Amino acid sequence: MYFVDRLGEPDNRVVNKFSLMFYHLALFIKQLNCKQSALFVGYLFFLDSSINPYGCIISFSRFTDNCINNVFNSTPSALGNSAGIWFGQSTSTGIINNLIIDRNIITNIYAGLAGKAASGIDVGTAWNNITGKVNNLKIRYNTISGISGGQGYGIQLDGKTPGAEISNNTISNVVSPFNAAFAVGVLVPNTNTGSALPTPILINNNSITTVTYTIANGSINLVNATCNWYGTAIPSAVAALISGPVSYSPFLTNGTDDQPGSIGFQPVPGSCNGFATDLYVNDNSQTGDVYTTAIGNDANPGTPAAPFATMAHAISVANAGNTIYVDAGTYNEN
Repeated sequence: MYFVDRLGEPDNRVVNKFSLMFYHLALFIKQLNCKQSALFVGYLFFLDSSINPYGCIISFSRFTDNCINNVFNSTPSALGNSAGIWFGQSTSTGIINNLIIDRNIITNIYAGLAGKAASGIDVGTAWNNITGKVNNLKIRYNTISGISGGQGYGIQLDGKTPGAEISNNTISNVVSPFNAAFAVGVLVPNTNTGSALPTPILINNNSITTVTYTIANGSINLVNATCNWYGTAIPSAVAALISGPVSYSPFLTNGTDDQPGSIGFQPVPGSCNGFATDLYVNDNSQTGDVYTTAIGNDANPGTPAAPFATMAHAISVANAGNTIYVDAGTYNEN
C-alpha cells in the first residue's frame, strides 16, 4: 500500500486509465470535511485541502476511462458494502461541484452478505441530513454489469445530488440473490433530500435491463427519466419496472445501441416514441383507494405511485387509446 499525501489543491483532478481488480471498494473517494481519499488496489491517494476544513467548496473533477472488475466484499460490519466507484462521506459538510464519472467499465461487483449493498457507482455524500452535497453531478457513458448483493444497484444516489444527470449508460444484470426487489438499475433513496425543483435528477438515454426495477425513487421529489430503454416497448411492462415518483414517458422503443463500438449507450435517433397507455388520478386522500398508492398532484407523471390530482389534467395529456383510472375521492372539476 502506497500513500501519496499533499498532492496540492484538490480541484480539477482527473483519475483515469486504471485497471482495478479484487478489492471491496475499487475506487473509493471519501469527502469528509473537505478531505478526499481515492483508494485503489495497492494505492491510497490522499488529497487534503489547505483551506477551511469544514464546509468548504471543492471542484473534484473527473473519473474517466477506468476498468473495474471483480470487486468482492463479505465483511460482517458497516464496511461490508461493495462498490466499483464510491463517493462519500455520509457525514460530509463540504460541497463538491461538477463531478464527472464517465466512460468507465464496471463489472462483477459483489457484496456477499444479505444486509449489504453492491453498487456499480455509489454517490453517498451527505446522505445523513448533513449540509454537504454534490452539485451538477454527471454520470454518463459508463458500462455497468454484473452487480450482486443483499441489495444490488447499478447506480445509487443516496447522498444529496441536486442537478444530477445520469445519461447514456448501459446498466445490466443487477441482481440480489437475497431479495429480488432490491435489484435496481438506478436508485434514488429517501436519504437523497437535495434534488427538488428547480434542480431535479435527470435520468435519460440509458439502457437499463435485466433488473427487477429499472428506476426506483424513494425520495419525495419527482425524477425525470424520459427516453430510456427498459428492455421492452410494451407500456404495461415498462410501468411495472418503475417504482416511485418517476416521469418515464416517453420511453425508448428500440434498445439497439446506435454506436456499439463505444462505451455506454447511444439511442437510435427517433426511437423515444413510447408512451404510457394508462393514466391515474387521485384526490387529496388515500381513503378507499384501489388503483393508486399516493395522493395526486398534476405535476406528477400520472402513474400509480405518482398520480394526477384532477381528471381534467389527465384528459388534457391523454393520447388516443389511453385509459384513465380515477380512484375513490371527491373531485371538484371545471
